[in-house]
Amino acid sequence: MKKKLLIFLLLSASVSAKSQVPYVFSDGTPAYASEVNANFEALTKRLNELESEINDLKSLNVAGNTYNLEISTTSIQKFDADSQNSASDTGFWNIDLYVEKYSLKLNDDVEQTATLKTLEDRTGELWQDGSMHFTQFLEDAVLYWTQSGRSVSLSETPGGSSIIKMNVADGASGLYSIFSEQQINSDTGNDSCGNGSQRCYGDEFEHSTAIGIRINQR
Repeated sequence: MKKKLLIFLLLSASVSAKSQVPYVFSDGTPAYASEVNANFEALTKRLNELESEINDLKSLNVAGNTYNLEISTTSIQKFDADSQNSASDTGFWNIDLYVEKYSLKLNDDVEQTATLKTLEDRTGELWQDGSMHFTQFLEDAVLYWTQSGRSVSLSETPGGSSIIKMNVADGASGLYSIFSEQQINSDTGNDSCGNGSQRCYGDEFEHSTAIGIRINQR
């Protein structure tokens, strides 16, 4: 009994007011077994609750979650008729900036569909002549998602090629991705460079950052 009471006192000193035990003992008063057991039961219940909360935080399952997803992309492109990419052919270039905001729901269904609602999708282009061009798109889509550990992928068809991969934060509270890609002297298949009828070769560097914050309660 003394050993249990000592453990109880040590534990009760460390718990918050929110998880106070039902009985508090003082010097010179008896500690009845039923009261001590009730205190231990209260502590055990609170510890189990804390363990459950910790497990929830560690859970990575994204099924049924809805995220506010924002994607920011910068793309720098240059096109010319020189497959060797020599400095003598200036070609033409443009810089594109993309800002995309979505509501993404990863449905907990057999098909693992993902409902993508566009909140904002804007593109700003800087052309070589110094002019700026802006476009806006508002188009919703139904995609498909898969998850492997900390990685979530979205595709346009079930089992299809991934169009974006994102990492899952602890507790599935967020999604995030940083992506960079470059292409050098890529054959565009277009014959409008050089004298206007020569094959176009493109150089491109693209960088994207995606961040999703879960907005539903689990």
